[in-house]
Amino acid sequence: YTYKVVAKSNAGQSSDDSSTITVTTNDSGTVVAPTAPTGLASSAKTDKTVSLTWQASTHSSGIAGYDVYRNGSKVGTATTTSYTDTGLTGATAYTYKVIATSNAGSSSDPSNEISVTTEQGSNNGNTVTVYYKKGFATPYIHYRPEGGTWTVAPGAKMEESEIPGYAKYTIDLGASTATRVEAAFNNGSGQWDSNGQKNYFFNKGDNTYSAGVVTPGKPVYVPGNKVTVYYKEGWTNVNIHYRAEGGTWTAVPGVKMENDPLNPGYKKITIDIGTATRLEACFNNGSNVWDSNGQKNYFFNVGDNTYIPGANGGAGQVKAGEKPQGTDTIAPSIPANLAGSLGTGTTKTVTLSWSASTDNIKVEGYEVTRTEGANTTTVAVNATTYIDSTVVAGKTYKYKVRAKDAKPNFSDYSNEVTIAVPSDADT
Repeated sequence: YTYKVVAKSNAGQSSDDSSTITVTTNDSGTVVAPTAPTGLASSAKTDKTVSLTWQASTHSSGIAGYDVYRNGSKVGTATTTSYTDTGLTGATAYTYKVIATSNAGSSSDPSNEISVTTEQGSNNGNTVTVYYKKGFATPYIHYRPEGGTWTVAPGAKMEESEIPGYAKYTIDLGASTATRVEAAFNNGSGQWDSNGQKNYFFNKGDNTYSAGVVTPGKPVYVPGNKVTVYYKEGWTNVNIHYRAEGGTWTAVPGVKMENDPLNPGYKKITIDIGTATRLEACFNNGSNVWDSNGQKNYFFNVGDNTYIPGANGGAGQVKAGEKPQGTDTIAPSIPANLAGSLGTGTTKTVTLSWSASTDNIKVEGYEVTRTEGANTTTVAVNATTYIDSTVVAGKTYKYKVRAKDAKPNFSDYSNEVTIAVPSDADT
């Protein structure tokens, strides 16, 4: 836009024009995300809790809070740079990441992801654990040791379990001689599931509750029951608001979808749906513009799915079992800081180590090349260390390393190290 100013007198006379200026407005579609939280780490843990800390994000509008994700599902929100996750199982590994939200409503990229294994904890065999397949989004369990005293209604809030789509609560019977727990469920707001006022009964150990049926043991869950959605870009910024079919929805606006590095023009996300068979989802642009298939939502099967938005706000198309056929042409970075050392034991060995490479998709492994005279051998390894136990006394070896991805694309070779293995007669 170009602007100028003209003065007017009370007599109606006009001055000459002022100088003109040109101003370009900001793009209304541009959404500036907060910086990603950094340095996510576990500051403490027990058999039932994990405490997390991280470095603060920044944004011009300020930071509204942080969403904490366990095993890919949101489990809580913090307004500070710390959070304690509760209701966990002892000796169990959990993964965590944190996403910042600005006061303007935009979301950051995820923090670094960490894995934390809870402490072993005590196991006196006098506990009852209930896995609750979510009917209520925020379930409470109102219970008593059979024949004992009831909790105060609505009871105890059940926490997210390590199995997607299930909440969990463990009850310590302590010195009670009861062998079962009697319980009912509610949503914390007066809506109850009490088995027609007959309640439900759970034995010691693990129990699964699903749609009114109690079965012994944990839910049957095979890791890898995942749905991948490729979103052909209609919006530049895309959030997917979802739930495992029949489970609990993510918090609005959902989870930000990231660019697929293999397929320009597509966003991609992979979601573990636990024991469900489909993912139910809708999309939005983070600014309250939605694509929800006329409020009927979209359904995605386990495996790959491509979603193509409809024209002019119409319903989109789900192509089950399909994904874009992108080609990865980017090689991993070069392994750095290759170093080698000669073992001091009777058996001659050479130990190599190097700094990890990075890749736009994933580093699948490394190739270690050894040269001795005219002889060259190559060994594939899946770590950043390698021990060569086939060296011979009195020979000199040269080593170098390169990284590869799944395509495979190969990086250039690292620096070369030379190791001389002394002869047995050397002192």
